[in-house]
Amino acid sequence: MKLKVLTLAAFYTFADASLAMIPLTVFWKLRISVLQRIQLCIVFGLNILTSVCSGIKTRHLSQLGNRTDLTWATYDIFVWVTAELFLLVVCGTVPTLYPLLRWIQSLCVVIRRKVLPRSVSNEDPLRQSDEVLTIGKIRMRLKRQDTAMSSNSESQASTLGPARS
Repeated sequence: MKLKVLTLAAFYTFADASLAMIPLTVFWKLRISVLQRIQLCIVFGLNILTSVCSGIKTRHLSQLGNRTDLTWATYDIFVWVTAELFLLVVCGTVPTLYPLLRWIQSLCVVIRRKVLPRSVSNEDPLRQSDEVLTIGKIRMRLKRQDTAMSSNSESQASTLGPARS
């Protein structure tokens, strides 16, 4: 019975760790910016911490039969079970903090622009932040640029006045 429990606990620890790694390979192939890929890998990689707690819990579980005072022997197991459950809840709620992460990211961009100002000629007008550009988005941005340029040229022509003959 003891060997069966330890085998199952070790299997579930291995399953937790391997299932935490599977999404990382999928996320790395997505067509999003490298920053967003890294963020996704970190968020879902946090689940590895739960498998670490599960492994430590399994180690304490294997020593449970050697103890005479079961009340004190189960203390370590309860600590690691509680830590594992806490990490599961935290890792499960981290994706809901995405708006906060976007705010921090935009704040960093503002600070970076104030500290390291770039010239306007180096900026790519089609690329804004870290969003994925589709053909439709590129067409809309080019159309906006064309209308902005044509309205600029019309306003300059109107300020020059009619041509005299």
